[in-house]
Amino acid sequence: MIGPKKKPQDFGFKKGDTHIVVNDISETAKAYDFDGKHLWELPALARGQGSDFEFKLSNTDTPPGLYRIGTIYKDYEKDPT
Repeated sequence: MIGPKKKPQDFGFKKGDTHIVVNDISETAKAYDFDGKHLWELPALARGQGSDFEFKLSNTDTPPGLYRIGTIYKDYEKDPT
C-alpha cells in the first residue's frame, strides 16, 4: 500500500487540532494530535451499507476524503441493535 503524501498541516490543521485516520483494511480508527502523538485507537468499520464503490447514492459508502467532524451521534451506544 502507498500511504498519503500530504500531512494534516497541508489541509489547514493547526496547533491544538487533532485528526482521526480510519483504516478500512485493519478496521480501526486512530486519533493523533497535531504533532503526531497517538491519542487513542478504536475498532471502526469504514464501509457503508451499499457497494464498496458506490458514492453517488445516499445511504451507501462515504467517499474517501478529508472531513471535518461536526456532531457525533452515539446511536450504537444507546441501542446496539
